[in-house]
Amino acid sequence: MTAKILGFTGDTTLDIDPDQVLRAAVGRYPNGVFVLGWTADGDLAFASSIAEAKDLNWMLDLAKRDILETYGD
Repeated sequence: MTAKILGFTGDTTLDIDPDQVLRAAVGRYPNGVFVLGWTADGDLAFASSIAEAKDLNWMLDLAKRDILETYGD
């Protein structure tokens, strides 16, 4: 018998492999993405499909609000 292994899709407080997160995101965000992370050298870096800085800043502000509302004290 062969078992089918399913990836975990729920919320977790544990770190997840970044490549796994990126693979899971493919095709899910047709209106734009902003990827923020640490390079192998420890530098902060980002990539975006959105050209306008004001739109990126707005997206970051919304994300920060959601993080604080979900995980804040």
